[in-house]
Amino acid sequence: MIARLAPFAAMAVLAGSVFAADAPRPKTLAEFGVTFTPPDGWTQQTPENLNEVIAWTQPTQAGQKAAAITLRCEPARGDLDSDATNIALQYGGAVTDEKATIDGEPAKVVWVSRQGVNVEVRALVAQHAGLTYIVECTGPAGGLPRQTLDPFVRSIHWAPLESIADHMAADGPRMAALAGRLSVLRPEIMRPAAPPAMQKEDRFLLLTPRSKGADAEFICVIGLSTSVDARGFGEMATSYLNELNKQDPAAKVVWQQTDGNRRLSNLVSMKKTDMTGGEHQVDTMVGIAQIDGIDHYLVVNFIFNTKDAGARKTYEAAAKKIFDSMKPGEAPK
Repeated sequence: MIARLAPFAAMAVLAGSVFAADAPRPKTLAEFGVTFTPPDGWTQQTPENLNEVIAWTQPTQAGQKAAAITLRCEPARGDLDSDATNIALQYGGAVTDEKATIDGEPAKVVWVSRQGVNVEVRALVAQHAGLTYIVECTGPAGGLPRQTLDPFVRSIHWAPLESIADHMAADGPRMAALAGRLSVLRPEIMRPAAPPAMQKEDRFLLLTPRSKGADAEFICVIGLSTSVDARGFGEMATSYLNELNKQDPAAKVVWQQTDGNRRLSNLVSMKKTDMTGGEHQVDTMVGIAQIDGIDHYLVVNFIFNTKDAGARKTYEAAAKKIFDSMKPGEAPK
């Protein structure tokens, strides 16, 4: 599927670094190793895919097709030629012979023409510091993607990669989960995983530029457990805690937060069994909650895939904030 991709508008810098009052200023995302200038007048969008860094859409008049620009970053799977070829295959396009660069690094140009819907896609693919970056513009046919994307590309510059935990703001957008039954505060830097078919579970992942879905540094999994029944929440929470400790007695799971009809555990290392029957250790915090208006108990798992003490402290605080933020959401229309 074609995602929107990243943009970067070249911007006039006058003597003394004086910017026009309403002109966009260069923005650095050190956690992804890039600096760029956002497109002037475009609307920033919530990332839709795991490897999206940032995206914008262009304001349009009624009936017009909107142009979109997206920046993506993912671990390099091969050399530049092979990664660009694979991306072209995903898009249903082709790698052109055009010469291009992104901040001095050679780039490949992928071009897609969808004549049936009068849409064109122009994407530049480059590699830097072991990562593959894709900068893409999707828009109406007739040259708009090129006219729009190329000035943005000229504003991109590489920046030293920094720890993603250092850039994890505590607040973020409130997101719908579990098919709209739940509303939860999701730190903006976390990405929603692809929605499951049954809508009984949602995942939000914190990916470093070099990580993939399974080894994201911090994962939040929100799922539905058994229906609320006559046992009451307190008994259900106690039974669930006993099951966790029975599963791995060495973990010593306890409820460290016991506010109302919510329980959140300490951070522990537990044995987990995967779908193949194999066991592995997982650093996790586990929560269970009864939310008014939701007829199932919620079971929440926070998974920590880093041994860095500072990052773990950041993610533990985020886990508590996410857990506390859960409240009923509006049903999907």
